[in-house]
Amino acid sequence: MARYSAILTHPADHLVHALKYDGWQELAGFMGREIAKCLRDETSQAASLAESVGAVLHLPVRDVVGRALGASSQTALTSEQRRETWPGG
Repeated sequence: MARYSAILTHPADHLVHALKYDGWQELAGFMGREIAKCLRDETSQAASLAESVGAVLHLPVRDVVGRALGASSQTALTSEQRRETWPGG
């Protein structure tokens, strides 16, 4: 499972928020096509960064990050609350 990371600026930040929290599902097709265009010839930036860090530190890099099904959003939690919900505590 691949994960991607990006810094969102206006208006993309509003589009993502509308899709995730306001139920604007019709945005998914448009946004998916636009993301696919951007990623077509690139590898995942997060994976590239992880590989570079791993190479420098001589550490293996594994694709293990994901979101548990049914997990609630953490956007309203403080950093302390997020740490408390982390399985490793």
